[in-house]
Amino acid sequence: MDIILFCNDIDLLGHWKTQLEDYEIIVIDKADNLPYEKRSIVICSMESLQLNLNAMSEYIKTSSHKIVVLDRNPTLNKARWLFGMGIDGYGNALSAKIYLQSAIDAVSKNLKWIVPDLTTQIIQNLTLLDNISLKNESLWNELTQKEKEIARFLKDGYSNMQISEKLNISINTVKTHIKHIYSKFSVKDKISFILLFK
Repeated sequence: MDIILFCNDIDLLGHWKTQLEDYEIIVIDKADNLPYEKRSIVICSMESLQLNLNAMSEYIKTSSHKIVVLDRNPTLNKARWLFGMGIDGYGNALSAKIYLQSAIDAVSKNLKWIVPDLTTQIIQNLTLLDNISLKNESLWNELTQKEKEIARFLKDGYSNMQISEKLNISINTVKTHIKHIYSKFSVKDKISFILLFK
């Protein structure tokens, strides 16, 4: 899958090219030149989207491409607005390579992606129940003791690193337990898991 960079900021393009050197990249500087054929991932700067808002709104609705918008100052309100438009990912324009790769990996698997800082804000803004709802009680009982501990931290919005530190276990162990928890609850991500208890 090609990676298309749509950005007019030369410094930002340079940063993205460096971070994504392992990918085949096409650079586009005008909204009119964005392709419709061949499914690709379009990484667009927030500034380019805003400067070409009408064209980009139409493009997001009509193309089969996965659209990731990267912003120098990502906010929760902008994330809501952009996901409402139909984008697939939103994050920081100056993200490190690992986050850009994570975004590409997620959207290429038809998942939504958002920068981890905003994921934490979303989780903290959700009103969570202290008790497990009855509909999930039987699933809750299927969890091991360690999975229950981790699940409680998850539903309270803790990051994987925070859980690792709280329980004094490796981050990989936390990730393995989380994978099992998500599987048992038939969810794919942290937000979906938390929404079970909303």
